[in-house]
Amino acid sequence: MDSTFFTWVLLGGAFISVYGQSENTTSTTMITTNSTTNSTSTQPEANSTMTTTEPSTITTSKTTATPSTTTGCPLLWKPLEDKCYKLSNKKANIQGAKDDCQKQQAKLASVTSKEIDDLINSLGEPHREEGDEDGITIGAMQADNEGDWAWQDGSPWGYENWSGGEPNDHQGVEDCAEIVLNVHDRQLEPGYWNDVGCFKFNHFVCSKPRGRM
Repeated sequence: MDSTFFTWVLLGGAFISVYGQSENTTSTTMITTNSTTNSTSTQPEANSTMTTTEPSTITTSKTTATPSTTTGCPLLWKPLEDKCYKLSNKKANIQGAKDDCQKQQAKLASVTSKEIDDLINSLGEPHREEGDEDGITIGAMQADNEGDWAWQDGSPWGYENWSGGEPNDHQGVEDCAEIVLNVHDRQLEPGYWNDVGCFKFNHFVCSKPRGRM
């Protein structure tokens, strides 16, 4: 009696179907495999996080004085020969003026030529027109032994432009100097020098070499 059989065999992850007859020398083997397709999605996840990189350096602008490439002087400073000059925007006595100039890497101006004298006079012109200022303090100081004058920055003494009768060292306390802007009730000449007490509050002029911050 013919016997027909049909058998499913699971072998190595594949189903093998075996069909045959017991008295038939022919048998048929059908191999069916279950294929699994794994797909990889490259789409971004719904809850992905975007990361941004912050700059490591923050650049800030400064209004501090930077030498000009054309004049070698900071902003608001006036060039003349090898130096830069600036009139203060406040009044101070001699010590305050020296300290303020030093903070700007400068010293009180030495007036060693008529050209420098004229420049400082021009810087003070607005105050002369307003009549609100006696004079501009410069870097001339009288030595302790009285009579000998010197420039604070060590420049050689030579050029002078004293008003008539000056310096007179009034009451023995006038050891500093100013360029006169407004005479007021004084017997002086505008644009010339006058010796004053070092305690007097004036605007002042600082100077420093070109190219210095």
